[in-house]
Amino acid sequence: MIARLAKARAAASARSGGNSQDDRSWLRYLSALPEDARAVLEPLPTTTNQGGRARKGQWRLSFPQRKKPFVDWLMGWTGGEDPLVQVDLRFPTREAAEQYCERLNLPYDVHEPPRAHTEPVNKQRFQLDDAPIAGWPDATLAQDRS
Repeated sequence: MIARLAKARAAASARSGGNSQDDRSWLRYLSALPEDARAVLEPLPTTTNQGGRARKGQWRLSFPQRKKPFVDWLMGWTGGEDPLVQVDLRFPTREAAEQYCERLNLPYDVHEPPRAHTEPVNKQRFQLDDAPIAGWPDATLAQDRS
């Protein structure tokens, strides 16, 4: 990989008369990813049925599906022609995932985690002072009967 990177840098600098820091388009040719690949960075989802916090804060790099899946009419299996759907890379932080994409000159979208917004409990909702309860004697019921 390092030898391939050195060859690509030498070839790029020979073509352009020098490799500037702004010209990073040649990095795209070092990757085996297709040109239309776009990464999605999102926090690693935590499962609700497990109480552990081991992977809290990790981020996942995945690729959205680029081609429509097809159904094999004989076996009934669903297949596809996009191998990038199977790629799932994990990073300890969001910055590490972004640096990886920038190093490969890979376009990416960041999906932020949803905000955990908990509403305060309205304590008045649980007070039964004014709530009519069926079956209890009430002054209004006694007046209606007479």
